Amino acid sequence: RASSMGCGYAKPTPPASGSATREEDSCSVSRRVAARLAVANVAAQLSQQIPVPLQLSPSPHPDCAHDKRVGDGLGLDPRVGETKARLRRWRDCLDGAVAMYAKHASELSSDTKGRLALVMPELDDWVSEGAWIGAPAVGGAVRGEAARLSAIADLVRTAREKVADGSARELHAARQCVTVGIAELQGLETLACSACKERDVAARALRRALTARTGLEEELARARAAGNKRRAALVAKAEGALYSAESDIFSAEDLRRRADERLRQLHDEEAPTVLRAADKALIECEARLSAWAALVRAEYARLADGVSVSLDVQPGPSTLTQPDAPAGSDRFGAMLLHWTVAKRRCEEAKVRCEAFRRHGLESAMAPRGEAARLAELADACASEGLAVEVQALVL
Repeated sequence: RASSMGCGYAKPTPPASGSATREEDSCSVSRRVAARLAVANVAAQLSQQIPVPLQLSPSPHPDCAHDKRVGDGLGLDPRVGETKARLRRWRDCLDGAVAMYAKHASELSSDTKGRLALVMPELDDWVSEGAWIGAPAVGGAVRGEAARLSAIADLVRTAREKVADGSARELHAARQCVTVGIAELQGLETLACSACKERDVAARALRRALTARTGLEEELARARAAGNKRRAALVAKAEGALYSAESDIFSAEDLRRRADERLRQLHDEEAPTVLRAADKALIECEARLSAWAALVRAEYARLADGVSVSLDVQPGPSTLTQPDAPAGSDRFGAMLLHWTVAKRRCEEAKVRCEAFRRHGLESAMAPRGEAARLAELADACASEGLAVEVQALVL
């Protein structure tokens, strides 16, 4: 084999076991090849599998994260937790109301298809483009009603935009007041949690130091009972360790005393101050809400006055004139053209009415869910008068 491979030297092999060695080598090679083929097959199967995206757990709500971090048993006034829950409820209600009014104003301003306002430009075009063949008085009335609907739609759009702007301004200011109160209360809870953790650490250190002192006192007793040659060294060592344990006990007791003093200070001095600040935040929040209610009420009154004026306006005398009917065969063609235009305009107006009925009838004046949002705000109010005032804002 060596000569056929071009080597100049071949290691001699025993003739008796040569065939067995070759069989073992071929079996070993077969096993290695089979193992490589199995690995390649598994790799091919894995490469053909669709990768599963990593499922990330949603981030916890900041309120839940804070409550989980501080836990219970802080030793604070129960009013701290009650006031915090009330402020959080205010914040959520205000966020929902601001988002609702902003979304409604955005929908009205971006309503390019006119589905959220009842307007009939097709009827006005029908009369204005010269294809009207009915009575001039009827054509003037149709044009007047189309103009009236357009004016009312403009009034509604303006009112809702002003309500949305006022809501964003006043309700955001109310939310800022609530946010400050929540931050004060959560800051107090964080400080109390830190003091409780320091007290627990000090308590564990004190237990370890007391246990160590007990063991060292026993060791000192054994050292004093030892022989004369070793007694002095053992006693000195035990007394040194006992002194160190006494020092650790003093440090742990001092740390626990300072933690208890900090908790007492938080409970007796800082908690009342924070509660007063939270109550002030609630008062300022309700004051902002009252200002917002007055703004909305004024806009609704202005809208009602504008709609009343639009409804009271009577159309003036029609300037339309009855067109002269063509004679002969042209008369039939002209009438066919006019009736075709009339049919198209009426169908377009019908489509617009159907779109308004499906999409805009419930939210033409007020956003969807306004009554429920206002009920939530009213339920959160401490003042009964303000609660009635807010709930009556449903348009």
